[in-house]
Amino acid sequence: MADYLFELERHLNPTQWSLVRRLEQACRELGSNLYLCGGPMRDLLAQRPILSLDFILEGSLEKLEKKLFQQDFELIYANPKEGSIRLRRQNTRLRISVAHRVLYEPGGEPRLEPGSVIEDLRGRGFTLDAIGLSLAAASRGLLLDPTNGLADIELRQIRMIHPYIFEEDPARLLRALRLESRLEYRLEERTAARHQAGVEANLLASVSPTSLAREIEALAYEPDPAAILRAWNKAELLQPALGKGVKIARLQLALPAQITKCSQALTAAGLVPDVAPVVLLSLFGKLDAHDQDRIAKLPLSQPLRQWRQLTAAARQLEKKIGGKEGQNLSALYDLLHHMPPEVTLWAMLHPQNARAQKKLKDFCATLPGLRERLPIRELRQMGARPEDPAFAQVLETLFRQMLEGKLSQAGELSQALAAEATKRGLVMPAPALAAAPAQARPAAHPRPRRAATRSGGAATSPRRSRN
Repeated sequence: MADYLFELERHLNPTQWSLVRRLEQACRELGSNLYLCGGPMRDLLAQRPILSLDFILEGSLEKLEKKLFQQDFELIYANPKEGSIRLRRQNTRLRISVAHRVLYEPGGEPRLEPGSVIEDLRGRGFTLDAIGLSLAAASRGLLLDPTNGLADIELRQIRMIHPYIFEEDPARLLRALRLESRLEYRLEERTAARHQAGVEANLLASVSPTSLAREIEALAYEPDPAAILRAWNKAELLQPALGKGVKIARLQLALPAQITKCSQALTAAGLVPDVAPVVLLSLFGKLDAHDQDRIAKLPLSQPLRQWRQLTAAARQLEKKIGGKEGQNLSALYDLLHHMPPEVTLWAMLHPQNARAQKKLKDFCATLPGLRERLPIRELRQMGARPEDPAFAQVLETLFRQMLEGKLSQAGELSQALAAEATKRGLVMPAPALAAAPAQARPAAHPRPRRAATRSGGAATSPRRSRN
């Protein structure tokens, strides 16, 4: 039997795995059951990078949400109708939805009711998205595959769960081609026929804004969004999805090759940008205003809502960098940390001010070296614990002094570390140790008294009894 938890830990990056463990612990404390499902399980089993985390919850979403907010999770979108929330922490996206079942009534809209995790999985569109992994205490590590999606992954095919998935949610017409493009799978024969019928019936004309926004958002995080847009265009779904005036020739499919490079440079400097808004503006920036308006009005997650404002914000940032707010490294650090990192990323990709561009490059080249000098190991050796708030405060104070050009001489950093750690109460100063009361120290065991010679000379060993 495969150890899916071991495979999951090996496949996720450290940040993603840490968030999975945090959610497990939070749900265990609340008495709720948690299941990893959908895209992460599909990508794990297909041996593809996991782009985001998706969970099904059997329990109270409100209680879990409140608990996660205490741990600095950021709410980026909430859908009360679906009973789902999308969160972000350390630039990792995750979606949590309450387990439900879908009820269809003649002539009415589908209705969601509380259900089990199996009912939730069976209500999804494609079998490879209907796989779950239990993180509940009683069944941790159990694979849930009610529609045999694992077999379809092994066959490298995308198969519908039932024949009416595209009528239920027309956005699945787009999702099928997106998965086909990224995974390099093929649509199963009957699924392909139903997909073509849905295209010809113009089902996308009735797609809900929420479902369409979810697909546009997923597109922005894909490794190769241009290939997906070409697939949509070939299937005659591009204009139904994005607007009648949107043509493939109007899209900027050649994304700047520097997006990944600049994003990594900013991350190393302590600024972690969300690349999705930058990708959206890169793709759709040349469209007419009314076509951009249609995309911008979709209910996107919070990080993507301001994609059209990046250009103006980047120009303002460059002016500030060239002025007093960017006159030295310390001031520039404060300026950039009060600015959305996506704005800084766009300014690096599309510079208009050579002086500001040079300062940004120098910033990205200098900050990683300063962070490497931080005496984290030495602070731990002093007995300080990373979970103590003062631990981070000491490092932040030292980092600020380095930004200001201080602590550059040999020995200055060690002296500043000792002084700051003592000031914060992380370690006891040496004089205090020397003056500590004797009773606080462990009592020494008295040495056994040795017999002395009659002449008062050196002590000798006691004589053995002749008996």
